[in-house]
Amino acid sequence: MRVAFAAGGTAGHLYPALCTADELRRRDRSFEALFLVSRRGREREILEQCGFSCEELPGSGFGRALSLRIVPAVGAVLSSYRSARTMMKRTGMQALIGYGAYVSVPPALAARALGLKVIIHEQNAVMGRANRWLARLADRVALGLPLTDEPRWPERGYLLTGTPLRQEILQGVTREEGRRYLGVEPDTFTVLVMGGSQGARSINRLMVEGSGLLARDGDLQVVHLSGSGDYPSVVRAYARAGLRSVVIPYLREMEWAYAAADLSVCRSGAMTLAELAHSGIPSILVPYPHAVGNHQAANGRLFEKNGAALLRDESGLTGDALAKLILSLRRGAAALRTMSAAARSLASPRAAQDLADLIEETVRHS
Repeated sequence: MRVAFAAGGTAGHLYPALCTADELRRRDRSFEALFLVSRRGREREILEQCGFSCEELPGSGFGRALSLRIVPAVGAVLSSYRSARTMMKRTGMQALIGYGAYVSVPPALAARALGLKVIIHEQNAVMGRANRWLARLADRVALGLPLTDEPRWPERGYLLTGTPLRQEILQGVTREEGRRYLGVEPDTFTVLVMGGSQGARSINRLMVEGSGLLARDGDLQVVHLSGSGDYPSVVRAYARAGLRSVVIPYLREMEWAYAAADLSVCRSGAMTLAELAHSGIPSILVPYPHAVGNHQAANGRLFEKNGAALLRDESGLTGDALAKLILSLRRGAAALRTMSAAARSLASPRAAQDLADLIEETVRHS
């Protein structure tokens, strides 16, 4: 079987595609994958490390309003369409699966022009603009989370697969191993703070503001994934406050951090939530306020509604208020256990298998 994957721009799009391709390759040694990705990220480096070929496309988004940017953007989309069509035809692809963002639009249109099956996977509780448009022409649509604003199409409906996770996350490590790896105290309440692969400046600021209050608690430590930009200032601030902490600019091997954590303070991107759910980690979610369609807030509301998280709006949150909320949860062991169980109930450990099943079924009917 030969399948093209249109993914990239962020880890939240690329890694679910990689996990799906890995599952298909595990099932069939003759499986061939072609990744169609953006030129602007680290996709080629990551894919080559995983043994997959890729074609970089020049396409870009149009932005939220009409402007002079539309002229080069249209040219890039047309160039991406031609490149994707040529590559899929030359390699004999049988289907294309897109994971959202504008990088997926030209390949999906090219696949449809070639008569290939088209599947899309939407990770968020609100369908993104690219996927919302592509759903009209897709043969099947898979979801990472239940949609809060379900469109009327496609007629065949949606399959809730969950978001595929890396095997390292699925297998996990023990709490003791995670804390030893990170170099933190083995028996101290541990808060994992993160904002995605680039960090989150607002969350960094809030934690710095609240660090003095947190430091007064004798049984609390922080593992903070700060991003490279704020790393020095976060380290200095925690040292001044006397807060026990390990600050890391970026950590790819997130299984160690999840194993060590009792509570997380983070954004509410779909990949992050899928990993928290699988790991059973209660969370304080501070959605990125500028996410397209406000999808992070929708994701967070779903987790809060199910009792797995507390949702807080960045605009009305202070450092002291966040610190007090963390300390309140630390003192409520029973509430944390309930939140942990609720998070696990939202996990989809078979997401990659279910998505691979959908792809195989769709290709068989082509």
